[in-house]
Amino acid sequence: MKDTVKLLGILFFGLLTAVIIYPFLHESGHSIAAVLLGAEVLEFNLFPLPNILCNMANMSIVEKIIIGLNGLFLPIFFSAVMLKMFGNSFWNRYISFVLNGISLLASIISAIAVIFFNLGNPVENEDVTQILYMSPNSGITILILTIFSTIYLIIKIALDKPIQRCLAYFGLINKTKSGTA
Repeated sequence: MKDTVKLLGILFFGLLTAVIIYPFLHESGHSIAAVLLGAEVLEFNLFPLPNILCNMANMSIVEKIIIGLNGLFLPIFFSAVMLKMFGNSFWNRYISFVLNGISLLASIISAIAVIFFNLGNPVENEDVTQILYMSPNSGITILILTIFSTIYLIIKIALDKPIQRCLAYFGLINKTKSGTA
């Protein structure tokens, strides 16, 4: 029974993170950057589909790129800060892992979107594609940033050892050296 409750907790927090927390952080990343750079946020939605609508008239291409990419980078930043602010508990590490996993997938999709855009087959409704429509010459810069974020996330996830932490949480192996499993 105890393991069933633990498994339900993992499912609940995994879904909560994937369906609410990550989309909220992603769209908040766009919103925060937009407000800080002087754009007007007209609409912010989590449901039915997460999106933000803002007035970016009179903004430079660089500012638009920053707004577009900040949706990718805020969840990564938040997961790192969350562990520092709220501690190293299993649940904080688990939510951080889910955020990083989704961010890794988003980074890979963004890199692929840059490649497809340059091949003349854009991935519609992708943040990077929207940026590239505004600034087609920014593809290499965006590709480099997404590759760096992909490498960072792969290393971060590997060093966090999420499988070992989950196995230790269920008592299937000894706790990790740090004792935070």
